[in-house]
Amino acid sequence: MDVVVLAQSVLDCPDEAVLQLLSLAPELPVVTIETSVADARRNYIRLAGILHPDKLKNRFEKATEVFQKLVRAFEKVADPKYRKTLQAQKAKEEKQKNKRKTVEGGVKKAKPKQLVEVAARGTTHTSTLQKQEAVKKIIPQRTKPIVEDDFVLRDDEGDMSSDKDEDTNGEDTADSDAGNEDFMFLASAVPPSVSTNRALIGTPRVGGIYNRTVVRCPQCRTSWEPDSKQHYTLFMGPAGKKVHCETCLCRFGCATALHACPNCQRGFDYDVTMYDTEVKCGSCKKAFGFPYYPVNQHLIDLVGLEEWRERAEREKAVERTQRAARRRAGESDAQDELHTLVGTCIVEEQCPICKKAVVSRHRQHVEACLKISPADRKASQSKPSRSGGPGKPTLKPSVSKSSISKKAPTTSGSAKKAPTKRVVKPVKKAGKKRPRRGSSDSNSEEEEEEEEPSFEETSSDDDD
Repeated sequence: MDVVVLAQSVLDCPDEAVLQLLSLAPELPVVTIETSVADARRNYIRLAGILHPDKLKNRFEKATEVFQKLVRAFEKVADPKYRKTLQAQKAKEEKQKNKRKTVEGGVKKAKPKQLVEVAARGTTHTSTLQKQEAVKKIIPQRTKPIVEDDFVLRDDEGDMSSDKDEDTNGEDTADSDAGNEDFMFLASAVPPSVSTNRALIGTPRVGGIYNRTVVRCPQCRTSWEPDSKQHYTLFMGPAGKKVHCETCLCRFGCATALHACPNCQRGFDYDVTMYDTEVKCGSCKKAFGFPYYPVNQHLIDLVGLEEWRERAEREKAVERTQRAARRRAGESDAQDELHTLVGTCIVEEQCPICKKAVVSRHRQHVEACLKISPADRKASQSKPSRSGGPGKPTLKPSVSKSSISKKAPTTSGSAKKAPTKRVVKPVKKAGKKRPRRGSSDSNSEEEEEEEEPSFEETSSDDDD
């Protein structure tokens, strides 16, 4: 199977179809509810080795998203609460299916017997049925028949079995409700409630053989360190807390994380059912356990609220992607047609719609032509143009500049020019400076010259 096709198949699987997703592993059996966690882990490891982002990132654009979805699917399958929920749902569906089969089988058996009795009785069957119908109109029918008539077969055993099934179904629904209690918030639109109880649960289990194991990211193998001791308990225990890798931002849980022995660093498989047990390392043959730091109900409920928020954000992202895909699918044809028309208009310098010459702004012209209805466009093209044809552009008649500019008025030769008056303006000349009082006698004897005005002739009009 092609790797790209396999990755696309993983993306196409719904979030709740985790068994179908793990069943995509090549050359491995299908994963069902009865499949053990160890067998399901083989399918997960096979798919993780094929679809790892380091191998797939150059061939598939959403390689990281594929690997994250695979990790999320195996975390669900390895969770005992989720497996219990699936088993309860399957048992309920099987009982309902068996109930339908028994009802259909009883009806099929009743028909031949009824026909034989009717043939033996003859016409008395019709009269008897008419009497029974008249009695039914007067007396209300009972919900459960207790007497078997001659002509109508009543399956009392089926009714008794249905009563028993109803009782057992009531017990099953109670059990399934108890099993679904932990996972009911995953499918709810309302966030789960968070308890305010801060009382610690249990006694601490630390020291001796109980040492924290080495935990690594399944994608980049970076070591993970808890923020607090209680954080380690929430991650490794039944609370099922998920964490993000600080290097690659992969979100994983205890089932998909890579665990190693605290003594020899040898890797081993882990799931939440092993939290309260002791494990013997296959390499160093030493036994070790997992420490427990007491937590309260408030912290456990916060883990459920975090899971609910993460699921809600993922569903919203999927809805946005689907809406965008629908919009692109509707607009793709129109956009392709527009690009084709604009390209034709640019190459031919003629609009392919209205057949007019277009030198610039080709896109604006094509968009404007598309907005016009075909009837209006046909009517505008049918009008006669000066150029003589609808296909040729209409040109305005050119007007010479000489016809637009006004000619200067001409005067006859006999007309005489009017004489221009000459205006004489007085112009003052700068006189000599007066001598100071303390000047010499020769300067005092000089007579002061009077300032005589000089005249300058100016004409109002220039001579031709």
